[in-house]
Amino acid sequence: MKTGRIIAGLAVLVLSLVVLSSMSSAMTPRATNANVGRGYKNIAVAYGNGTFVEVWYSADGKYMNATAINSTTGAVIATNTISQDVYLSPYGKPSIKPAIVYAGDSFIIAWVNSNKSLVAEGVDSNLNTNINETTINDTTGVSYTNIAIAAGADKVLFVWNDTNNQLEGRFMNNTYNGTVFRITSFNSVSQQTPWVAYDSKTNNFMVTWVNVTKNSTGTKFYNITGKIFNGDSMSAVTGDILIANAYADQSSYTTPTVAGGNGTFFVTYVTYLSPYNIHGVTYSASDGNLVAGPFLIGSSYKYGRSPMPSVYDGTNFVVAWSNATESIIATTYDIHGNAGTSQVIYNGTNGGNPAIAYDSDNGVYFFSWTEYISHKPYNIDASLWTSDEFVPEFNFALPVIAVALVSMAILRRKH
Repeated sequence: MKTGRIIAGLAVLVLSLVVLSSMSSAMTPRATNANVGRGYKNIAVAYGNGTFVEVWYSADGKYMNATAINSTTGAVIATNTISQDVYLSPYGKPSIKPAIVYAGDSFIIAWVNSNKSLVAEGVDSNLNTNINETTINDTTGVSYTNIAIAAGADKVLFVWNDTNNQLEGRFMNNTYNGTVFRITSFNSVSQQTPWVAYDSKTNNFMVTWVNVTKNSTGTKFYNITGKIFNGDSMSAVTGDILIANAYADQSSYTTPTVAGGNGTFFVTYVTYLSPYNIHGVTYSASDGNLVAGPFLIGSSYKYGRSPMPSVYDGTNFVVAWSNATESIIATTYDIHGNAGTSQVIYNGTNGGNPAIAYDSDNGVYFFSWTEYISHKPYNIDASLWTSDEFVPEFNFALPVIAVALVSMAILRRKH
């Protein structure tokens, strides 16, 4: 990270139901970890305008909720339900993970509604709607297993799975509604778990995904693939980049993520089988040429519990991951794959699905993760850190203070 110290300082406060019903509360620095809420396992976070916004589903998956937190004081600004209209799979689960990005003066949140349409809405730092719900894709019969969004070049790029589990994308902003296009012309068995990031130095986006292929005997191989697009021309800069070749390695890979910064894209992915090794690799954002890697980041408890999201902090890429003992770890890497400072963000035995956002204005990092307990709803925990090194502010143990979301009706906001 930057030279000096990283001081952990998450502001937490015991919140009563009265506080929750008012949708806001002040918080004071008390501990390195705090509970944001309880709900479904998947989460996403974004930074903008001095605010971290976290989105998450209720435990039953029927409601898309959001919590806004002041990035420097840790005060909870608001907690609202963004939508009560979420599509559930036949197994009673939300069809996609939450997705959020900050663009202009709005946090853009995307999900699939009960009509199986892919929709998005914009909210401000107080979680008030400032862009009405907009349909991104209403093609019937689409198998939405994931959506990824990133913002840059005055646009938002949405990426999702189409009816045949092939990836599609769409560039949009307040005045431009781009057409839907195929991310790749390669017709594989399926294209899964997309992720997308923006690099401001080149105005380019990189999309990563799992590309499933078969050999002559019908054996499936799960490869990691990427492709770079220009945000100005909205055209492809590269062809498909084979990041991890499962057939050549006689292995399979999953859960790719990507972050952009200073002309570089930082990609992570994990092996599908034990020991679930997490790998990193860097590419030039201008032409897709390999810069470094693959290099080993660590090993995860299980591939399904550890997307390895990362952010660029102006100097290094910071990746958050769940290790083999299910602690949440943050590690810095330069563009050449050299590891720097590493810190345990959550020293537990049941952490997974980490998310990370960075306040570049004040040098503040926001880490969040799911704390798996014996049954749903799961705890959604968070930790707020300031630069320069990963050194906690407190040298003594302090309790994690829970926010009990007893009644989802308190949080609901109808549109």
